[in-house]
Amino acid sequence: MKKLLCFIVLIAGLSCKKNQTSIKNNDTYEIPISKSINKTNRIFKLDRLSKIEILSYPNRILWDTISFNGMTPFDKELISNNKLTFESKFIKEIINLNKEQILELTQLMSSDSCEPKEMVAACYMPRHLILFKNKKDTIIAYNEICIECVGSRYSSNIEVYQKYCMTDMKDFFKKVGIKYFGENGE
Repeated sequence: MKKLLCFIVLIAGLSCKKNQTSIKNNDTYEIPISKSINKTNRIFKLDRLSKIEILSYPNRILWDTISFNGMTPFDKELISNNKLTFESKFIKEIINLNKEQILELTQLMSSDSCEPKEMVAACYMPRHLILFKNKKDTIIAYNEICIECVGSRYSSNIEVYQKYCMTDMKDFFKKVGIKYFGENGE
């Protein structure tokens, strides 16, 4: 019994080892993915990704009045033909991430370490949008986030990367320079 317990503790300790990933001077690097994501998606390849922008704006649901393809602002696609489907005049900040920040964000999004203490609320007041772009500056994915309600809307090609903690995402936003988190600062 003691040997079994020691073996379990040893395995648990080894599985907690942090994965160190270095950035090379080229645009292609890989991020290990959490074991909960299916085997076909174990490596998140970033060779098509060259730029990530983070936008902040007031609660989009309050000011976005533009319907798109018959969908209300709450339900519509946020990107079409490489353009936002809402007014850009309300954007307060645009932060362009450097390579190290891109790596940190993709590691955060691909982690599955959030405890279930963060429960999604019955609200949606999005104030942040992450745009993923390729080398041609084409938007290839997006993730709109409501930190307050612990909710998000995202393009289908990044659906498997939604296991992160909102508190970690908020900390990351602050770290890269986002200052706007709502009318009262939170």
